[in-house]
Amino acid sequence: MLACDVETRHNAHSASVRGMTMPRSPTVAAVSVFLLAAAVPALAQKPAPKSEPPYHGLWGSSARACRDPDGVSRLEINPNGFYWYETRCEAVGITPDGPRAWRMRLACEGEGEKFQKRSRLTLPAPSRLVFHDGPVGRSKRDTYVRCRFPR
Repeated sequence: MLACDVETRHNAHSASVRGMTMPRSPTVAAVSVFLLAAAVPALAQKPAPKSEPPYHGLWGSSARACRDPDGVSRLEINPNGFYWYETRCEAVGITPDGPRAWRMRLACEGEGEKFQKRSRLTLPAPSRLVFHDGPVGRSKRDTYVRCRFPR
């Protein structure tokens, strides 16, 4: 077989393939557009933010303590740690300990000292927090109320 015969066969095959294009259908085009439109927003969505633990927030030994401008009897709990008037702690190893209860190891610093404490935190109600064996307080069990401020 000569090289020109091979080229002729190849050109004939290419022409037959070109003639076999799929017929275009308005339905196929509409379905394609619909599927693409449905997929794009799903790809663009951001993952849901991780929710905060229910004990995060501002707490006071009483409603009156919540209003005290000095904040002597308040506790703030946020992702960075636990903050009292003159003491701050970083929680390590927070583990669930029943419904609405957590155990933790606290690495604390306050009044010029560094110390560690094992504590338990419970939420008997959404607006009531109890610190068992906390690093601050007069008793083994200190109760706080959630501070609510008018907006």
